[in-house]
Amino acid sequence: LSLHDALPISGDVIFDPTAGSGTTGVVCENLGDRQYILCEKYDINAALKRISEAKGQVGLFNVA
Repeated sequence: LSLHDALPISGDVIFDPTAGSGTTGVVCENLGDRQYILCEKYDINAALKRISEAKGQVGLFNVA
């Protein structure tokens, strides 16, 4: 299995069972073509805040 084969492709749904601060969600928002499901046992609010701030911003992978 190569790294290329392991990477999600456009349109995939990414599942992150340990969302933490929401990095997976932020990257999916920046890429713009992946959906995501986040789970967090303790406090999801930090992740939701980061993702909310990332929406609409021009990021590293976005073309303005």
